[in-house]
Order: sequence, then structure tokens, then C-alpha cells
Amino acid sequence: SLHQQDIMGGIMEELSGRADITIRMHYQDIGQFESELGKALDRYDWYLVFPHFSIDKVTQEKAARLLGTIPPEKLIIMDRLIDGVPQTAGASYQSIEQDIPAMLEPVLDDIRKYGCLRYISLSVSLYGDLVAQTIRKFGDEHSVPVDILKEVPSVIGEKDLFFVSGSRLDRRLSELIRNMSASGLAIGTDVGLICYNDFPLNEFILGGLTTLSTDFLQMGRTAAQMILSGKVSKVHCPCSLIRRNTF
Repeated sequence: SLHQQDIMGGIMEELSGRADITIRMHYQDIGQFESELGKALDRYDWYLVFPHFSIDKVTQEKAARLLGTIPPEKLIIMDRLIDGVPQTAGASYQSIEQDIPAMLEPVLDDIRKYGCLRYISLSVSLYGDLVAQTIRKFGDEHSVPVDILKEVPSVIGEKDLFFVSGSRLDRRLSELIRNMSASGLAIGTDVGLICYNDFPLNEFILGGLTTLSTDFLQMGRTAAQMILSGKVSKVHCPCSLIRRNTF
């Protein structure tokens, strides 16, 4: 994914010329991860693992069990911290459940100026349902109407505020922007748009897309710095609302 590329960019900034790096892909498949891990154990000085797997209980327990076979002093969990990871392992991670409310609460008054917070997951995502649950909980706790959508609406209502997760290159994001532009409503005033995770092109779309985002480059740098120092810890990486034209 694009944000994983940013994480790797941060790692390479710190380790370029100082380490040989092998990338093994598990494609979010726990069986493939088990196979790759079997080939990798005892071959490397450090193991940086993205534990992006289905969030059902059986899969998560198996992931934790497999991660437990890696010496914890050599293990750094990237991006998503899961239950059961050894306490002495390192991590450089974000938290959907904590980060989204933390970024939205400072602009709660502005959110309330809109009529409804409408969440759309624009691509097949392991965490789309978790984001939806987090948004719904936020709405319940702060008396903000929330609507969970599976498709891009053809009719855009005045005072709709859309929260979108998915690839910035997803054709359905283009469809949403097209429908918003065709509505005759002023984007950023009559209707709003917030995207989850920031990328450079967001600065130019619609005069600038507002985003909620973790600093993924820093996430990579943090992990690499643990390697260089030889000391691991669990670091919850910084996140922020990057406010632009659409909200």
C-alpha cells in the first residue's frame, strides 16, 4: 500500500548503507506468513513485521503465536499492534480506535455544523469495519449523526460530511468527488470531505483534501532508530488532522 511505502521510505532513510534488507510478502494471508516465517527464522538480526491479517479471533491468536517464535529482542511490530505480542518486543504503530477520535475531537464543533458524518470505505480493507465501528462510537459519544455507506451516493445532500478510507487512487473516490462537484454545493462549506491517511497528491485535489493521518515516514524512522540503538520499545506514532480546503 502507499502508506506502507512511506513507512519503508522512513526505514531506508535511516538504514541506507548500514543494513541489508530483505522484504518477504505475506499478502495478508496468515498461512503465507507462517510459510515465510519458517524460511526466515534464525537468518536475520532483526524482524520487522506488519501483522495485517483478518481481525477474527482465531487468526489473531495464530498471528500472536507465530510472532512469539521470533526472539522478542529482535522483533519490531509495524503499523498495527495486536494482542499477545511479547511485552519485550518493540513496536512502531498507530491505533485506529484511539487515533480517529483523538483527531476528530478538537474539531467537534466544526463537525456539528454539518448534518451527518457519512463514512465510506472505498476499497476492500481488513480494517474497514473497525474504522466504521470507531466512527459510530464517536458519533454516539458526541451526539453526531453517523451514516455508514457501502457505495458512493449519487445524490449529495447539503451539510453532508464524508469521511473516506481507501486508496487515493480508487475510482470511487473520483466518483464521490465528481458527484460532490456536480451537486452545485460548495465543498468545504455546504458539504465536506475528510480522507483517512495523507499522501502528496491530497494537497492538490479540490484545492487540498483534509486528512486524518499518522506520520508514516516517522513510523519507519522510529523502527530503524530502534535497530541502530539496539534498544526496542513500543512507540505509538504521532497522528494529526491536516486541515485543507475540503473541511
